[in-house]
Amino acid sequence: MNLLGEGNYSTESYNNYWKPDRPSNTWPRPSVIDANMNNRASSRWIQDGSYLKLQNIQLGYNFPKTVLGRIKRIDNLRIYIQAQKPANFTKLYGYDPDFINDGTFNRGYSAGSYPSSRTILVGVKIGL
Repeated sequence: MNLLGEGNYSTESYNNYWKPDRPSNTWPRPSVIDANMNNRASSRWIQDGSYLKLQNIQLGYNFPKTVLGRIKRIDNLRIYIQAQKPANFTKLYGYDPDFINDGTFNRGYSAGSYPSSRTILVGVKIGL
């Protein structure tokens, strides 16, 4: 059963919302109707958006010509592993501080946007 209705919610808000036996002034009680308008845009949602994001890392090895000299048809050989968007360091609640917004009316408002995807590539580059 989804107590919070529709939408994406952080673990922090889900585990710490207001209950009669656990009153909280940080996270409001979840409600599908939301008669108190707890989710309206306000300064309550402002957070420190500082972050450090690794965008692209590649680690590779070029085989020296002395090793490749034994193989007649290969001029150069490189093996590598590459990671795109492998890590994101932030204290921001939510998925990703580098979120998508519409650029006009909702600047700086994540609205529970999905995180950027991570990609790991392993490759071999052969020059003939």
